[in-house]
Amino acid sequence: MSIPNFNLPQYETLLYSLSSGTCIFFGAGVSKLAGYKLWNELRDGVIDFFWTNRTAISEDKRKTLDYSFCEYFKKHEDVIEAFNFLYALDKPLFIKGIKSIFCDDEQKSNNEIYAYLNRLNNWNNFFVTTNIDRSYQQFIGVPDELVTINPNLGNSPKLLNYIHGRVDKEDTWIFTRAQYNKGYIIDDASCMKFLINIFDNYNVLFVGYGLREDDIKRALSLTKKRKTHYWLEESSRNREDYLKIRKTTMKENYNTHLIPYYIDEEGHEVLLKVIDALYKAVNNKTEGLR
Repeated sequence: MSIPNFNLPQYETLLYSLSSGTCIFFGAGVSKLAGYKLWNELRDGVIDFFWTNRTAISEDKRKTLDYSFCEYFKKHEDVIEAFNFLYALDKPLFIKGIKSIFCDDEQKSNNEIYAYLNRLNNWNNFFVTTNIDRSYQQFIGVPDELVTINPNLGNSPKLLNYIHGRVDKEDTWIFTRAQYNKGYIIDDASCMKFLINIFDNYNVLFVGYGLREDDIKRALSLTKKRKTHYWLEESSRNREDYLKIRKTTMKENYNTHLIPYYIDEEGHEVLLKVIDALYKAVNNKTEGLR
C-alpha cells in the first residue's frame, strides 16, 4: 500500500508525541516538492552559474574552469567537496550563485507541500530543517521572533529552526566541510549541541530527509536517553533491498524506525497523502483522549 496505516499499534508513540508536542524534522525532499533543487541539483546549478559568470573569476583561476571540466565536475559524487572547490575558487561568486538559484526557485515554487506539512502544526510541535529556503516560514507567516538560525540555535527550540542557515544570511550557511566542522565537530559546535538536546528530549519525525548525513547520525548516536524516532521514507520496487538494510541499521544504531511509503503508482507527490493520513490519525487520537 502507498499510504501507511497510522492507526496500527506500532505508531501509538508517534501519534501521542505529535498530539502532545514534539519535533518534526524536514529536509530536501519537502523543498523539492515545493520546487527547490535537491543537493546534487544545486551543485550542478552552481557549476552552471560559475561557467556563465566565469569572466568574473580572476584569470589565473579561470583556466581551471573550462567547459570539459564543468561537465565532468557535475559527476563528482562528493557534493560537499564540490562546494569546497567552488567556494575556494571564488567565495563572492559562490554566495551570489546560491542566492540567485534560490531566488529563481522561489519565484517558481508552490506551497502545496507546506500546506500539508502545516496540518501537523498544532502549536505544540516545532520544526527543524536542514533546508535554507524561507518558503515554509513565509507560507505560515512566522515572525523571526519564533525562529532560530544557525549558529544562534540556543538551548530551547522555537517554532522553526534552521540548523544549516537561511538563504538571506550567508554567514549562517553550512555547505563546505569547514562549515560542517564548525557546526558539528569543533568545540561549542552549535548544530551538534542543539540536535543532541532535541534527540535526547523529544521523539522526532523525519520527513523528506534521507538520514544520510554522518554528522546528524552522530548526533543521534551521542544521545543518552535513546528516545524513539520515526523516519518517513519513500520506497519503490527498486529500493526495497536498500531500505531493508537501512531499516535494520537505523533501528539498531539510532532507535529510528522506518515508515515506508510507496511511490510506484503516484510518484513523489504521494507524500502529501501520507502527511494527510498522519494528520487524520493524530486528530483521531486527540479526540479519543478528550
